Amino acid sequence: MAPEQKFAKEELEKSQRIYKSATPKGGIDWYVKWASSLIILSAITIRSAGVPELIWLDMLLSWIGACGWFFVSWVWKDRALILLNGVMGIVLFSGLIRYFYG
Repeated sequence: MAPEQKFAKEELEKSQRIYKSATPKGGIDWYVKWASSLIILSAITIRSAGVPELIWLDMLLSWIGACGWFFVSWVWKDRALILLNGVMGIVLFSGLIRYFYG
């Protein structure tokens, strides 16, 4: 594994070859983003297994991930992600209520 390469500030700003992350690193939103993404991937893995007894776990993990991404989108002020994850959170929560109390 190659050691991490350091670039001068001017080189980073003007370079067409050096790719920089579009999102800030190290803040609470960065950690929530990655945790929520891993939680959603876990939910998708459970869903793809096709075990009917685990549908509640799929919905719960998906809902937690959607709530996390809603928080991140709120911090980023990204209206498309706010809409997507807000609606997804409501739909998944209603599915959980229907599963446990319906």
